[in-house]
Amino acid sequence: TSIVATEIEKTTADCMDDNILVMENACDGVVAGLPLPWERFSNHTGGIMRGSVCPVVGRDGKGKSGTVAQILDYWAGRDIPCLAFSFEDVARRTLLRMGGCREWYSAMTAETGRALFNDRWEKITQHEREELRRKMLKYKAFIDEKPFWIIDTPMTVEEVCYQIKHHHRVHGIQGVTVDGFKDIVHSVGESETAREKHIAKALFKVAKECNIALLVVSHVHDVPDDMPLSK
Repeated sequence: TSIVATEIEKTTADCMDDNILVMENACDGVVAGLPLPWERFSNHTGGIMRGSVCPVVGRDGKGKSGTVAQILDYWAGRDIPCLAFSFEDVARRTLLRMGGCREWYSAMTAETGRALFNDRWEKITQHEREELRRKMLKYKAFIDEKPFWIIDTPMTVEEVCYQIKHHHRVHGIQGVTVDGFKDIVHSVGESETAREKHIAKALFKVAKECNIALLVVSHVHDVPDDMPLSK
């Protein structure tokens, strides 16, 4: 019997037994992956698999944090316990983006008091201000009742993993997002490559140990803006 190279030694037969268990659970309504807001894509891919790390990769300013906010809001709306590490930005802004996904308001307008009208940014009216406030208060009440936790304090990967394990044990979290990978405080390694390998290995390990879906935002470096990422 062949041996599969994993941290816990398993045979190929063991792995196929795991696949049968995944299938049986899925037929009973417990699917292996966490769903995504985009139904067709989620159905075709099975969502984000538990026990795995899924990178969200792109250039600066291309909507990675907005995409993560949409996923977090979707999970919250389905009462899926989740934990967000908002290292790229403060927790307030992540929640602002999440609220905009559900209540259809502009995070830019909320922060500037201006809205785009006929290609010009103009100050919003009193009525628009009151409507925006109503929507934000509505989202405040919504998210306050959900199994959602967010952390924006700078941390090492060891501290990140501790928080994941703690929230998994106490709150049963199923999904975790880390925005972003480059902002995790380095703790081990003499070179940037060694430090990144250490962080990545620790995140993969905790995802498997806790059987959670882990989304990690990462940046593409030294790629011209006009070059497709597939090249």
